[in-house]
Amino acid sequence: MKPTFKCSWCKREKPLNPRLRGKQKFCGDHACQKARKRQWQHKQLNSDASYRSEHRKAQEAWRKNYPADLYQRNYRENHPEYVECNRAQQRVRNRNRRVIVKMDALSHNKTDTYILRPYPKKIVKMDTLLFELVVLQKDTRPTSTTVP
Repeated sequence: MKPTFKCSWCKREKPLNPRLRGKQKFCGDHACQKARKRQWQHKQLNSDASYRSEHRKAQEAWRKNYPADLYQRNYRENHPEYVECNRAQQRVRNRNRRVIVKMDALSHNKTDTYILRPYPKKIVKMDTLLFELVVLQKDTRPTSTTVP
């Protein structure tokens, strides 16, 4: 019977690879190998200054060639199912919160007296502060009417 080991990622018992020297920690499954690489990269980023600087340079070069707005726009154009799913999820979130605030959303011309108080459930964009207008006193002045 071949010697076995327990994979650190998938936790399954797997046969040892005889070509690997030392203690084997990950099996050959794709997900386990990706986890092994992530673990190695994380260790390198924390311990090796030259690796960290080269990694940063590579990220900056990639970002220069692929600006975030273009990358996101292209992704949405090439993945319409993602866009539709995201819109459906946003509709559910909006229904649950019941209030959506956008820039310049407040326009009110009545002369009643109001109090402003913070509104607890909201979706806020562009650093907007959301308040609820509560009527304290109704305007009791007569409205202008034409006299015959």
